[in-house]
Amino acid sequence: MLLNDRNISVFAWIGLLLLIPLFSIFNGLLLMSLWGWYIVPFGVMSITLPHAIGLSIIIGLFRTTIKSKDLGKTFLENALYIAVTFSFGWIVHLFM
Repeated sequence: MLLNDRNISVFAWIGLLLLIPLFSIFNGLLLMSLWGWYIVPFGVMSITLPHAIGLSIIIGLFRTTIKSKDLGKTFLENALYIAVTFSFGWIVHLFM
């Protein structure tokens, strides 16, 4: 089977559909960790992963702007955002 532009486009959409849930889970883990580190000490209840994923999706509605047509670049930027935010939050948490 030869790969042409149409086949590559189909593979890109399949990859996109597989990456969306993965990044939703990573965003949820990020929010759940940061919530536990910074909000729970004020006496607010902790949140579970499904709640964090839901809140992350809601927050994402307000911050998402796709400027690039390159979906691979958009997902790479999202992965980098999650990694940097989690790392910075973890470092700050160590000083609490």
